[in-house]
Amino acid sequence: MPEERRVVTVLFADVTGSTALAERSDPEDVRAILGRYYSIAREVVAEHGGTLEKFIGDAVMAVFGIPQAHGDDADRALAAALMLRQRVAADPETAALLLRMGVNTGEVVAAREAAGGDFLITGDAVNIAARLQQNADEGAILVGNRTRRAVAGAFRFGDDQRIAAKGKTAPLSASVLLEQLLGRRVQRAPFLGRATDLAQLDLVARRAFSERRPQLVTISAPAGTGKSRLVEEFAARLGGDVVVATAQCLPYGAAVTFLPLRGLLRGLLRTGADESLLVPLRNAFITVGHNEEDAQRLCAIIGATLGDTQETARHDRDEIFAAWRLLIEVLATHEPLVVVFEDLHWASDTLLDLVEHVTVSRTSAQLVMIALARPELLDRRPTWGGGRRNFTSLALEPLSSDEARQLVGVLTETVPGRIADRIVERAGGNPFFVGELVRAYEDHRRAGAQDDDIVLPDTVHATVLARIDGLPTSERTVLEYAAVAGRTARAAAVGTLVPEFAPDQITDALEALVERELLTAQGAGAYTFRHIVIREVAYATLPRADRVRAHLRLARWLDEEASAHGNELVELTAYHYRQAISLSPGGRIPEGLPVATVMRALERAAQVASNGGAYRESEQQLREAIRLGPPEEHLRLSEMLGDLMRFGDSAIDGYAEAFDLWRAIPTGDAGVGARLMIKRLDVLGRWSGSLTRPLDSDEFDALVAVARRLLDQAPDEMLEAQLACARAFQSRTSATEDPVSLADLVRKVESARTLYAERGNAEAESEALDALGSIHVSGYGDFERALGFARERIANSARLGLLERGDAWSVSVWDLTLLGRYRDAIATYEEARRALRAGEPGYILAHAATWATYCAMLCGRWDETLSLADALISMREQGPDGIGRFTTPAFVAAIRVAAARLDATRLARYRSVFVAIADVTHLQPTARLMWEAFIGADARMAREYLAQPTGQRERKAELIAMILFETGERIPEIELDAIEQQATREPGVMTLRIQAARALNRGPAELRDVVAAMDRGDLVSDAARVAALLAMRTGTAADHDDAERRLRALGDMLYLQRLAEEPPAR
Repeated sequence: MPEERRVVTVLFADVTGSTALAERSDPEDVRAILGRYYSIAREVVAEHGGTLEKFIGDAVMAVFGIPQAHGDDADRALAAALMLRQRVAADPETAALLLRMGVNTGEVVAAREAAGGDFLITGDAVNIAARLQQNADEGAILVGNRTRRAVAGAFRFGDDQRIAAKGKTAPLSASVLLEQLLGRRVQRAPFLGRATDLAQLDLVARRAFSERRPQLVTISAPAGTGKSRLVEEFAARLGGDVVVATAQCLPYGAAVTFLPLRGLLRGLLRTGADESLLVPLRNAFITVGHNEEDAQRLCAIIGATLGDTQETARHDRDEIFAAWRLLIEVLATHEPLVVVFEDLHWASDTLLDLVEHVTVSRTSAQLVMIALARPELLDRRPTWGGGRRNFTSLALEPLSSDEARQLVGVLTETVPGRIADRIVERAGGNPFFVGELVRAYEDHRRAGAQDDDIVLPDTVHATVLARIDGLPTSERTVLEYAAVAGRTARAAAVGTLVPEFAPDQITDALEALVERELLTAQGAGAYTFRHIVIREVAYATLPRADRVRAHLRLARWLDEEASAHGNELVELTAYHYRQAISLSPGGRIPEGLPVATVMRALERAAQVASNGGAYRESEQQLREAIRLGPPEEHLRLSEMLGDLMRFGDSAIDGYAEAFDLWRAIPTGDAGVGARLMIKRLDVLGRWSGSLTRPLDSDEFDALVAVARRLLDQAPDEMLEAQLACARAFQSRTSATEDPVSLADLVRKVESARTLYAERGNAEAESEALDALGSIHVSGYGDFERALGFARERIANSARLGLLERGDAWSVSVWDLTLLGRYRDAIATYEEARRALRAGEPGYILAHAATWATYCAMLCGRWDETLSLADALISMREQGPDGIGRFTTPAFVAAIRVAAARLDATRLARYRSVFVAIADVTHLQPTARLMWEAFIGADARMAREYLAQPTGQRERKAELIAMILFETGERIPEIELDAIEQQATREPGVMTLRIQAARALNRGPAELRDVVAAMDRGDLVSDAARVAALLAMRTGTAADHDDAERRLRALGDMLYLQRLAEEPPAR
């Protein structure tokens, strides 16, 4: 073996008092005792991977790091020293011996002697180890400073000592080894250059914990910059009473929607890797006071995202998000909680939505949520966290040149200055790259390279690749195939990918990779790549064909394992099939893989994702199935897409595509075509609010006609029932509806209701009742009858899902509004809030809150108007994007009150929300007219919209109020006549406002009658303003005083100012 420089750890052990032992003992006895001591020393050193270099009298010299370096040789040397002392003391033959030992780490020159094969080790590190041993007390192990630094965190030491050693000009720094600490130490670079960032995290946490106000922190930076390390250092500074739980997002996160939540939940509940989650989850809810029924229900909802069961029930996305938020809030209420989402840039869209949903919480909780992400997150979500009061963003900057140079100096003492400069320049301030370059330099030196001959890699990927290239074949193979499994791989999964390796070989290779600091052991046979860059490079080294085969093997293995894991592995199985296909030439299904197998996996994954409210991910799975599946399956899959999406544009697209495919079949079954068209009409009718562009009446009627022709060819009572309900929800006015057709529609919907009830379909029966209510409102103006249907739905709420229950309550509040029972409407909304079950989101009642806000404005409860409007804004922040245009009445009311009270801050806020929900660019010109009239307070536009025969009456009533009370203009009688002819029965507010408009065209007597009528109708706000307009017209003290009293009761400062400008004649 040629000479080479190596960094090693040297152990010297000597028996104290050996001379005295020899004087009082027989020579043969002494020889036997020392022989046993040498035997123990040889065994211990070998067990710890060291080399017994020589025996010198009664002293032993062992070296760790030659001929094989392990990466933790200093750990091994100290563990061996402790074990040697323990075994010598425990052995009856050697128990009387006392040892003193010295251990030191440093660079040596090593060469194997040709004659005996022994190593010749020379260097100052050897001399220092010998001096430490000589200066150690009896029974003590004295350790050099460099060794202590190398094992930081794994062993406990005494105080630092200064030792005057023979032959040394300066004292040696050393410490007494006391014990090995439990748990595995992960070797790492020192923490440099992040003091300010750490201080900011500390400040956020103190504020969140002391004020009990949740905080979201996003830490963004490229890979290797130290995001995870910053959080680890932050967590280490927290007290022991703070729970830290982590969700690790995966590189293929978009394909496995909620998989990271499993790890998060284990951290929150502190369960082991192989324990069931549902039992401790249930217990968590019970512990904080929820009853058994609620706890089981919440477990089922959260379980839908974990895949712990084979359950196929669908849960509303709102339910799922709210249940997760409740869980985190509950846990954070009782003890401080830090939730970390690592690599959030890889998360699925739905998981990103969930994280944002949880962090907008306004509850009182000791919660800090930390999102670690690369800058790509902001490319996907440019508005991430924006505008929130509890949001902090940290962008980690690269280390400065001085900090990087300091890091190099701490990681290695042997690097020359010019090499250190090259490392600093190449690393670009990336701490991970600095560490890898230092490692690369030391590897070159151990291989015998001279400094001038060492070429450092240009990129961090090249550095990691060089490490992988240097691995033994078996370890490299295991590492590469572990990368196929993901960031974390289990030994069993790797065994599936390399069946030629025995289980013991795989375990040994994985453990060796842990020793080389490429992986970290997680327990239960799981191993995680120490850094995601290592995983990325290892995966990229596999040839594409090998990756295809590996993904297929893993998918098939997961498919076989799925039956024992509920739905947990369904999306993961589909991902590996998709990955194998995407890597194949042309993105085609690999030879030998049955199409039916792929289709089944993708369909199951789509179903599981939809059941968990992950509609976008569900659509992606089905779109891939459509792309890969044979043409004869496309119709079925497109219909399935519509079914799984439930609402919105994607549902419409699925049904429309399926219908087009059906129409292309020359002999297509008319019943199939009718079913597809009626499903489409159901979304277009009842759920038109979820669409980017709802259809107008003519477009809707054209599709109804198609469905009608098909049903005539293939009669079906269930489809007839569904078509009748879909038609009932299409917006129309009774003035243009044929009475005979309307009566026929009522009969058909009533028949549908009976059919659904007979079949025990509570959800469909509720929909039919809702349809009947819609007809009686828009067709007959019979608000009382409509209210009765809504109350029937509420009475059956125990059998309804969250969405249907929320809608029933909301319709009740709306009907009461139309009846002019404004205070009852507010009270019903409060009752609905109390009826929500534990964990159900308040924003499901946003429609009811809208009408309650509107009613509070009308009946003069203006303080409640503002508080309800603020609550509605909170619902918009916490809820889905769909809380939009239907909230118009609430914000029209809130804007009116804020303007009247001269509350500029609230007025600006409400106007901003109103403009946002309008989103006029996606509206038809006729609908856009109403919004632009409100936004610009434009009387001309308002009158133009009022002249149209269609449109919701309450919105038209608000436009009349805007014209009369804000612009001060008048509406001609001919226009008022036309407005009245548009409906057979008006909501009370519309009737009274038309009367007010006519009275303003006439005289004081008519105005007094209108004020009296508004008082009877509980239109307190309008009565006050009409009274003010009356007082300004008559100029009498009595009218002035009456108006002032009314306005002051409301706090209508705007009209009080106007009234003051025209004082009465007294």
